Amino acid sequence: AGPQGPVGPAGGAGSPDTPAQVRAKLVQVDGPGSGIDADRIDGLQGAELVVTAQDVLERLRTVDGRGSGVDADRLDGLDSEDLVLTATEIRQRLRTVDGEGSGIDADRLDGLDSSELVLTAAEILARLLTVDGQGSGVDADRIDGLDSSELVLDGETIVARLRPVDGRGSGLDADRIDGIDSAVLLRGDDDGLPGRILGWLVGVDGAGSGVDADRLDGLDSTKFMRVDRDTGTSGDLTVGGDVSAAHLTVRGAGRIGVGVANPQADVHVDGTVIADVVDARVVEADVLHLRPLGAAPANAEAGMVYFDSRLGGLKVHDGRFWRPVGVTGPLRSCREIVEAGLADGSGNYEIDFDGAEGPIAPRAVYCDMETDGGGWTEIDLCTAEEVLGGRLVAVEAAPIAGINGSCMPYTQDAGGGHTYHYTFDFPAGFRAFYLDDYAARAYTGGGDTSDIYPSRFQQSAWNNGNGGSSTGDISFGTAGQNGPVTSFARFLGDDFSCDDCTIDFPRNGRVFDLGRDYDTFRIGWGEGGGQDEGFFPWRSGTIRLR
Repeated sequence: AGPQGPVGPAGGAGSPDTPAQVRAKLVQVDGPGSGIDADRIDGLQGAELVVTAQDVLERLRTVDGRGSGVDADRLDGLDSEDLVLTATEIRQRLRTVDGEGSGIDADRLDGLDSSELVLTAAEILARLLTVDGQGSGVDADRIDGLDSSELVLDGETIVARLRPVDGRGSGLDADRIDGIDSAVLLRGDDDGLPGRILGWLVGVDGAGSGVDADRLDGLDSTKFMRVDRDTGTSGDLTVGGDVSAAHLTVRGAGRIGVGVANPQADVHVDGTVIADVVDARVVEADVLHLRPLGAAPANAEAGMVYFDSRLGGLKVHDGRFWRPVGVTGPLRSCREIVEAGLADGSGNYEIDFDGAEGPIAPRAVYCDMETDGGGWTEIDLCTAEEVLGGRLVAVEAAPIAGINGSCMPYTQDAGGGHTYHYTFDFPAGFRAFYLDDYAARAYTGGGDTSDIYPSRFQQSAWNNGNGGSSTGDISFGTAGQNGPVTSFARFLGDDFSCDDCTIDFPRNGRVFDLGRDYDTFRIGWGEGGGQDEGFFPWRSGTIRLR
């Protein structure tokens, strides 16, 4: 079809209706009364619709109760007359099932009238008296069904009853014991008693004195050694315990003198000799073996010798201190100084870490002689590396790792995990350690962070410093064990995450025990995740060993 032609002038053929014309047409289908004022809605005339509140109220009243305008005269189909509305009505209805006498005052309880209940103390007492004994008001006249007249109530009655089964002569004064009359027993107030006892004992004792051990186990006193005179024997003398004497002489093939100024003997001893068990198949019988001791003998004097089981050698007392035999120079650790009795408070002492025969030269080392009894040798960063052979080992390598000019080990990975440990020697041996002012430091690149999250990972083996997680740990112990004794993660209260900051060890000063002596100390650490991260695991502070 072609284009629409122009609209003709108003009122002409094909032109739209005016509003008046539209209204005129609508009025033909709308209700009468107004011009298009909704006289019909959904086909209904306006007269059929509720228009005012009054209309609504009028219609509700046809289904509501009587008496007011829609004020709940009916509820659930019930008229207000069917409902209990006042306290008086409620009380009135309750009274029909309650007992008589008052208004809802428990006249009935569990179906019983109040007249059937015990209400006063007098009533309770009256009822109890009917089953109690006579004589007073509930004063235990009857106990377990017995009247008070059947019970023993006073001491005199008890004595009177006991006397028929006791001995005669006094009132319960042990006239009979275990059925035996007192006349048969020994009396402490009998002046002649000691003489009679002696007479009885002399009959079974040896002759010569009155019970002075003339016979013991059937043997005469001449068969025993006397402490008040010299005693000899022609047979062998075997002693299962200690022998203590100012002077002891054994005649025969030779003599043994103990504590003598000028002994003439094959064996001279000025002190105590303890011989260990000797296996004759392995050791010659005439070689003396000293029993290993874990601590020096008490009350030591110059010249005494013992075998120190911890040191693994002999120690001799020089009149002031115990020293290893043959060692006159510095000792190997602060613990040995304490054991030798050479400690004189905390401070610097000369220490020879590997002894007189080793290549390490003696040096001044700080000794803590106070903490937990003292004997702690302090190891700082450069002593660990330059003197005690500190060495860095990669279990899972990082591209950046080493020991810097300040003797600090360090590592940093490149977006992968790594595990390292650093170990130094301590030839004297130690079994416990603590860290003093010890601190580590994060070491990262590109704004990444080093992380220790206790809830995710705590190092338990030297060969795993990150657990495959995105975090790490720093731990401490000895190479002689498979894993560490303690670590940062075990004691951190919160997660640690930092790009370049220091973290103090949470338990500085706490002593950790290894259970026995070891000669290496180890620090283990690692880090995981996709960042460039790592640690200076020992940034500052010292390690103290004992």
